[in-house]
Amino acid sequence: MHNTTIAYTANSIYTGMHLLQHHAMVCNNGIITDVLPKVTLPNDGSLTIVDFGDATIIPPFADLQLYGAEGKLLAVTPTVATVEAIANYSVRGGAYW
Repeated sequence: MHNTTIAYTANSIYTGMHLLQHHAMVCNNGIITDVLPKVTLPNDGSLTIVDFGDATIIPPFADLQLYGAEGKLLAVTPTVATVEAIANYSVRGGAYW
């Protein structure tokens, strides 16, 4: 099997406990092996770096749930308008942890 190491960078990385700025998540064969400051990455082309820009990388086990928006709870008002309000709220920035 070919050894593949990739560093994923973004504006921030949420580890489940900390929100890190200017860091990279290093994966070897699809497994996270390190989270370290971006400035420590080699810039000689020896490492594939994928930059997600202004995004935040979060663990895949994060459970994001939005129950409503604009004063409407989906369980109380299960309408298309409520779903649209939740979608529009999310596009504008949504909820923060």
